[in-house]
Amino acid sequence: MANTLSNATSDLPERKLMDLISHGDDFMKIELFRPALSYYRRALDLNPGNKVIGRNIEECKRLLVVEIKAIRILVAIAAVIISLYLLL
Repeated sequence: MANTLSNATSDLPERKLMDLISHGDDFMKIELFRPALSYYRRALDLNPGNKVIGRNIEECKRLLVVEIKAIRILVAIAAVIISLYLLL
């Protein structure tokens, strides 16, 4: 019984890590990069130096930059359209 408890306890940090990565992956699949980044950062806190998690974080950051650029372009286009509409 003590051995089973010991194994369950030692597996807890690993399960927590895998759970955080899984949540991050799930958010990445549906292109919600901010929550994905949050989960990956928490996973990296549990396992510093993990290169896979580090690459996931860098990918999230890259995609967030692309997303922000796209939003800025859309806002600018909307502003032009609204301005033209108001001038008519």
